[in-house]
Amino acid sequence: MNADQVKAFAERYTAAWCSQDPTRVAAMYSPTGSLKVNNAPPAVGRPAITEVARGFMTAFPDMVVTMDGVLPQDDRAAYRWTLAGSNTGPGGTGQKVNISGYEHWEFDANGLIATSQGHFDEVDYAHQLQHGPGAPRPQVECAQQHPELYVPDVLAAVSFYTKKLGFWQSFLWADPPDSTPTMAGVNLGQVQMFLQQGTPHPQGCALYFVVGNADELFAFQQANGVEVLVPPGDRSYGLRDYRVRDLNGYNLSFGHHLFNAGPPVEIERVDVPVRLERRLAALLHDLAEHKRMSLSSCLEEILLHTNEPLGDGVASPHTKGTLQHIQALKKKHGIDYDCHASYRFKEK
Repeated sequence: MNADQVKAFAERYTAAWCSQDPTRVAAMYSPTGSLKVNNAPPAVGRPAITEVARGFMTAFPDMVVTMDGVLPQDDRAAYRWTLAGSNTGPGGTGQKVNISGYEHWEFDANGLIATSQGHFDEVDYAHQLQHGPGAPRPQVECAQQHPELYVPDVLAAVSFYTKKLGFWQSFLWADPPDSTPTMAGVNLGQVQMFLQQGTPHPQGCALYFVVGNADELFAFQQANGVEVLVPPGDRSYGLRDYRVRDLNGYNLSFGHHLFNAGPPVEIERVDVPVRLERRLAALLHDLAEHKRMSLSSCLEEILLHTNEPLGDGVASPHTKGTLQHIQALKKKHGIDYDCHASYRFKEK
């Protein structure tokens, strides 16, 4: 199934759990499918799955299940959910419950669930059954995250990150101000991390940075002698990435998104008589080479995105880094007209 089909399936699955009809849940499984919840023995077959669903529906007559998200991958998917309801069924406590969890699905050839591995926090669930969910979760605004690494020498670490990894120094902090710095901030683009004076603990710690062009950054780091743990490669999770080790033993990964993830879309290409302004055509050739695409694919990407509305404008397939590269290509090819100039083009 493709991503849209998996999403539609997950929406039907969610509706089935809200229906108070347990057979609708079981019908989403193959006849010999299984549902395993936490460490309980799996329920195998539709009759057994029906009873699992009936147990929740009986315990929570007003149960509402909300889909928090679904992530498809080949013949699998990860489904995240939240259950809300009052435990007013037979022998219930009367308390409200609001609990979240997830299921890992594997599909059969008919697009039904062959196996589902479900999980939720049983300790929190048991607590809510006795005391309720407590205070509602606040609507938190959080726009930044700052990972912090302990390093034995802050200045040496700043030098390594800026000169060898491509970061830039944001700040140094010392107390008193004229003493040796014990903390620093270094940025990769707009993402900032802290380097704190202390004993390094690289075990169990790894950082992942999503960038615009991982290959370009890898070439810079490799030229500066950074130790490479895993070379660049296209991964099944939709990113092209690599991993290096810093001077204190921390593992750092850098990757960029791949937009060719998912099943192939069969198409038929046709010849279209197109004539482009000479300098613009030269830019398009260079841009396709920069993006490791064919000229046809690059043009199709631009057309598909600019025909898609986004906010008050249209979508763009280009990252900030690619847009900067395009500005350099415009200078290279002497493009001195604006984006509305095509309305005034007059062929010689």
